[in-house]
Amino acid sequence: MKALALWAALLAVLYAGLGVGAHLTRSAAEEKILVAVDVSGSIEDVKSGLPRALDFLRARRYAQFKIVTNSANRSLRVIQDWSRDLNLAAVERIVMYTTLDLSTLLEFDDVKTADLVVFVTNAPDTSVLEGVPRSRIVRVK
Repeated sequence: MKALALWAALLAVLYAGLGVGAHLTRSAAEEKILVAVDVSGSIEDVKSGLPRALDFLRARRYAQFKIVTNSANRSLRVIQDWSRDLNLAAVERIVMYTTLDLSTLLEFDDVKTADLVVFVTNAPDTSVLEGVPRSRIVRVK
């Protein structure tokens, strides 16, 4: 009986150690996800659907998120800098006001370095975004 208890204790410690090791390994190599939101005026009507459209990102346990937008003067705006929490409330507060120019979303340096780039738009033509490696286009309706 002692052998069984010793074997069970050793197995439990080994299992816990592997779990902690896996968690620490994944935490050290967090995935960087850039969310680039098109803020053209046409998306204002469907803005309330943005959190639902981005809900799939909440399941990413070991990830850091950054939210950026384009703007009317062709400058780039950071809504949320790298963080483990995806602040969808900040996405809803974005004022959608500029003319449609998806190419400005490609000007962020983070587009090249992020593990995943999520482009959020309702533009009918997204061909300018389709060649970006490690990217996903989310169309909001």
